[in-house]
Amino acid sequence: MMLQKPTAILFDLDNTLTNRRASVTQFARQFYADFRVRHQMRRIEDLVPIIQHADGGGYRALDERWRGLQKWIPWKDQPTTDELRDYWYDKLGPCAVAVDGLHDTLRALTVANITLGIITNGPAGLQNATMDYLNVRQYMDCTLVSGTVGVEKPDVQIYEMALAEIGLTQADDVWFVGDNPATDLLGAYWLGMTTVWVRGHHEWTDDGFRPDYTVDNIAELLPIFGLS
Repeated sequence: MMLQKPTAILFDLDNTLTNRRASVTQFARQFYADFRVRHQMRRIEDLVPIIQHADGGGYRALDERWRGLQKWIPWKDQPTTDELRDYWYDKLGPCAVAVDGLHDTLRALTVANITLGIITNGPAGLQNATMDYLNVRQYMDCTLVSGTVGVEKPDVQIYEMALAEIGLTQADDVWFVGDNPATDLLGAYWLGMTTVWVRGHHEWTDDGFRPDYTVDNIAELLPIFGLS
């Protein structure tokens, strides 16, 4: 059944608008080339799973990530943790890979006069670079990064900040779309937003609520509103 369009839809970034695994694979290929004279890996294909493991889907503790790269990669000239951190933050954003249909979906929602925004956890420089590389700001009325505002999902304050930026005081006509039940959707649920779970990246944990909608890709939002 076709639903009435909401006033606004807010999105998570990683694994919602980006394909995190493909992005990290692209990053691993860049890493292989840029550190070629310093590591002893013979094939890019052997490095990719190491980088993916170090990333931990974006949820590995940062200090553990840098130490892991030192430990798991055979080095001739081992970089410092500071070098690895700076390289990660500088290069991962430009390696971002969009989910299938990203721009077609955002464009259709914009044409339908739905206000759009992004709320993402992470370092300000990296997350902003990712959004810039994907060229998604053209569709967005707000882009909030936890590293800038000092509040992380699922704290309801960051969702309230987004509502204020798009000129709303109530959350009941706002949808939130994200892949992580605990960090993306829980705070949105607490505030009264309609929740959309992008499955395939995190298991749903029993936190006393279920998503209002479940999709495999954000393009599946369009048929819900009769836009495709």
